[in-house]
Amino acid sequence: MPKATRLAILRWRKRVAVLGPASVSGCVRSGAGQKIKISRDEDGVMVKPVGGGKLTLVERLALFEPGVHGGEAVVAGLVGGEVF
Repeated sequence: MPKATRLAILRWRKRVAVLGPASVSGCVRSGAGQKIKISRDEDGVMVKPVGGGKLTLVERLALFEPGVHGGEAVVAGLVGGEVF
């Protein structure tokens, strides 16, 4: 990502959103829904993710509880062309 990137500030109801290219979120290891901290100084604005970034597969599996999430398999009806 270049050092300078143009972003757009959009108004949505009583809030504002910063809209920019996906490469910006990749630089700070964040994505949609990630909480961020914005600070400013005399030189500009600094954006940093709050909390951890995206979880790795190992971290996600460590959080998995079979009793809460329904066990190893999800039982569902037919959803496509499974019948032969």
